[in-house]
Amino acid sequence: MMAAVVGCPRSPAGVLKGQVVAAAMSVTIRATPAAVHAVLADGWAYAGWVVGASHVPAVQADWPAVGSRLFHASGTWPLLMNDHTVVEQVDPGRQLASRFRVGPRWVGDIGV
Repeated sequence: MMAAVVGCPRSPAGVLKGQVVAAAMSVTIRATPAAVHAVLADGWAYAGWVVGASHVPAVQADWPAVGSRLFHASGTWPLLMNDHTVVEQVDPGRQLASRFRVGPRWVGDIGV
C-alpha cells in the first residue's frame, strides 16, 4: 500500500486564500513490502515513481536513512522547480515515510 498527501497553503491562483488545498492518493501494489521498499530505497529511481518529478540530480549517500535527502526537479522545462525530499521514518524492508517540497508552497508526505 502506498499513500501520498500533498498540501499547499493556497491555490496557485490564490483563489482559496489562507486555506490549505490537499489531495490524497493510495495505490495497492501486488508485491511484498520488501520488494516495494527496495524500489523506494533507490533514490535515483524517484522520478520514475513520483508523479511530476522529472529528474534526480543528487542523492545523499546514506539514502534512505532518517534525515537523508534526495534532490529532484519537478515539472517540465522551462518551468522546472528544484527541491528536495527528506526521509522522516524508515523500517528497512517494511516502511519508508518522507516529506517532499516543491518550491516555496508545495509540501507533501509519501508513506509506504
